[in-house]
Amino acid sequence: MTWVDAEPDITMPELSARLVAATGVRAHPASLSRALLKAGYSFKKNAAGLGVRTR
Repeated sequence: MTWVDAEPDITMPELSARLVAATGVRAHPASLSRALLKAGYSFKKNAAGLGVRTR
């Protein structure tokens, strides 16, 4: 979750790629999204219409 806190606008595919590079573990972006939602993170759009994850 540290990556999401450090870079709140990271996309799920980017997060998945970073996870593979750092640990070798492959996770589908949708699975990561579900895990973040369960951990209390939410997905909100800003005024420009772009999504930003917040906790």
